Amino acid sequence: MLRSFSKLFTSAEYAVRAGIALSGASYAVHQYETTRGVDLVYGRTGDAVSGSGACVARVQQANGDCIYAAVSYDFPSLSANAVPELVELAHLHLNATNATVSASADIGSA
Repeated sequence: MLRSFSKLFTSAEYAVRAGIALSGASYAVHQYETTRGVDLVYGRTGDAVSGSGACVARVQQANGDCIYAAVSYDFPSLSANAVPELVELAHLHLNATNATVSASADIGSA
């Protein structure tokens, strides 16, 4: 699973093609961003009410190593709630910086 997580961050195009595989479910990627000091790929399966969402976060440590965290969520939680909480967790516990670098790619509609 770690290898599939690391490959998600190859490019936005790769993430869209590959999707997120987590806990036996496949999620269509609709967001790829590297602008919050935490790299994120997230998406969902189904619609907002009957489907579920998933987010994979990558935090690069000062020594170059990467730490990955992943969450999945069902309604009433949405990416608008779950993703900021994962970013906060990364900043508080995974030594993410507050740097705003790189780019964000909104892929389709969320």
